[in-house]
Amino acid sequence: MHLLDDVDYCQMIDMQGMLRHIRSLPTQIETAWSQVHDRKNLPTERPSSVAILGMGGSAIGGDIACSLAYGVSEIPMVVHRDYGIPRWVGSSSLVIAVSHSGNTEETLSGFEEAYRRGSTLFVIASGGKLIEMAEKYGVPYYRYESEAPPRASIGFLLMPILAVLNSTGVYKVDEDLVSNTVDCLNRLKQSIDAEVATEDNKAKQLAVYLHGHIGLILASHPLTAIARRWKTQINENAKTACFFEVLPELCHNTIVGVDFPSRLSDVLRVLMLRSAFSNERNRLREEIVGQLFEHSGIECEQVKIEAPFHPLCEALQLVMLGDFVSYYLSLLNRVNPTTILNIDYLKLKLSRA
Repeated sequence: MHLLDDVDYCQMIDMQGMLRHIRSLPTQIETAWSQVHDRKNLPTERPSSVAILGMGGSAIGGDIACSLAYGVSEIPMVVHRDYGIPRWVGSSSLVIAVSHSGNTEETLSGFEEAYRRGSTLFVIASGGKLIEMAEKYGVPYYRYESEAPPRASIGFLLMPILAVLNSTGVYKVDEDLVSNTVDCLNRLKQSIDAEVATEDNKAKQLAVYLHGHIGLILASHPLTAIARRWKTQINENAKTACFFEVLPELCHNTIVGVDFPSRLSDVLRVLMLRSAFSNERNRLREEIVGQLFEHSGIECEQVKIEAPFHPLCEALQLVMLGDFVSYYLSLLNRVNPTTILNIDYLKLKLSRA
């Protein structure tokens, strides 16, 4: 029996139940989409620009939304990971403030500045100061309940953003698209869940491929945000060094830096996320880049979803696949996938400064 197929071992390592949270993505998506519309407080005015405020796991929903809208929407969008807000944000802008805890100091800073500038605001949080401020200032919000950490609450963090973008005419998402995407996710989950043996489980196989190596995740639009998601999940869940690069930019620099150090081929493993909706020239670049890594003795594995019907469906299936990969890699590393001790230490030090 492979270690990843040992149920007792997996439960011993996953003491806080990260697997349960990863499995819940389809339910999170359905619940969040339904609840945010039930509140009937979504903004409707078409903005001149959109800024999504967030940090860490709370920002990834914004990344995915921006990737989906890029090339489709006429409205410029950005994810702001910092204090304050960009100078161009004004009274005609839509600002979506996202914080799982509701207490992220960078996001609170940006919310206050956007309110002072008269921007249209919408808040997404599970509670905390951000919800308190939204109630104080009469700002519409979506409040959700989740026992999971931010990175495992992505359904609650993404779907309200998409609902707001839809209601304001920035990016179209309808009920059928959401329902069909959930169906695809449930089918994928059946093929990569913990009960499926390693020999038949793509997620477990990819975890084995990465085990003991530094990971490098590559992608082109519209999957650049998903490459970031894989990187951060592998960092946080598996406590493993992992990085991401995007095409076509990496074709102008990264592909030259594969010769040294001489042991690079021993420690680096590459994953190429491939989209059915990417630019034709980028698809060609992906083929060539994979060949260049192989020629340098660096293994490069291609990852794709078969016949996705929409970019949202493709993106969220790859999110789920990556989350399972990071979970299984944590088990191979014999580390609790939930704990993030270095981040906790950093926050403690900052709180005392």
